[in-house]
Amino acid sequence: MTALQPPAVPLFVAGTTGPNMPAAMNSLVRDPFTFLLQPPLFRATRAAALNLTENVNQFVPWDTAAEDTAGGWTSPAVVGGGGSTTLNGGTSVGATSFVVTSATGFAIGDYVRIESSGANVEYRQLTNVSGTTLSVSASAPLALAHATLSTVTEVTSDPSRYVVQAPGWYLVDAKVSLSGTGAANMVLIPGISVNFGSHTGFGTLWEGTEHGVPTGASGQPKIGNGLWQVYCNIGDFIQINLFYSTESAITAVDTTAGLVCSIDLSFDGV
Repeated sequence: MTALQPPAVPLFVAGTTGPNMPAAMNSLVRDPFTFLLQPPLFRATRAAALNLTENVNQFVPWDTAAEDTAGGWTSPAVVGGGGSTTLNGGTSVGATSFVVTSATGFAIGDYVRIESSGANVEYRQLTNVSGTTLSVSASAPLALAHATLSTVTEVTSDPSRYVVQAPGWYLVDAKVSLSGTGAANMVLIPGISVNFGSHTGFGTLWEGTEHGVPTGASGQPKIGNGLWQVYCNIGDFIQINLFYSTESAITAVDTTAGLVCSIDLSFDGV
C-alpha cells in the first residue's frame, strides 16, 4: 500500500498570479543574493605621490585598483559638458566653500576635482552652489591649500570612496604610510568612516588606532594599520583617513613599492 503524501503547501505572494510567481520569487529571493556567487572584494593602493597636511583629517584617494568584483569604486573621469572653471582666489586648509570664476555647469551633488593633476589634487562632492561660491560638506573640508586660478573640474566620482553594492558586513584592512623624517613622539592614525560618520554609530567622525612610528631617517617605514568590521547598506560609502601629528618635515605619503597606502575590503556576511 502506498503511503499517502501530504499535499504541497502553496506559496502565495500577495498580488502575484500563478504564471508570474517564478519571476516574482526570482526577484525577491534569487536575484538579491546572486552577489554571493562572487562576494564583493576591493583591493586598491595609492601609488602616486600625494601631498598631506599635518594634524588634519585627509581622505586617501585610491588610484590603482587591483580587484573590485562588485564595481564599488571608479576612477574619476572628466564629465563631458560639465562644469569647468578656475578658483577666483586661493583656498585654505579647512575651507568648506570656495569662489570660482564661473559656476556654470555645476550643481549640488556634483563631484569636483580641484587642480588638474599632481600630488595636490583633491576631490569633493558639492553640497551647495550659490552664485560663484561652491560649498562642500563640513564633515569633509579641504585638506590642502590651493592657489588662485587652480582648475576646478566636474568629474564622475570621488576616488577616496568605495560605494557599497550589497548590504552586509564588511571586513576592512587598511594601511597608511608617510614619507620623511618625523619629530619625537610622532603619531599616525589610520581611520575609517561610513558616510562621513562613525562606522558604529557612536564615537567620533573618524575612528582608528593611534600608532607610534619611527621618527628617524626617511628610509625608515612610517606605517599605521587598521582593521575594522563594518555593516553597510547599498549606497553607503567607506573612506580611509590619514591623520598624523604636527610634523613639519613630513608632507607626503610614501610611494615606495610595498609601503604605499592600501585598502583590502571584503564581504563578511549578511
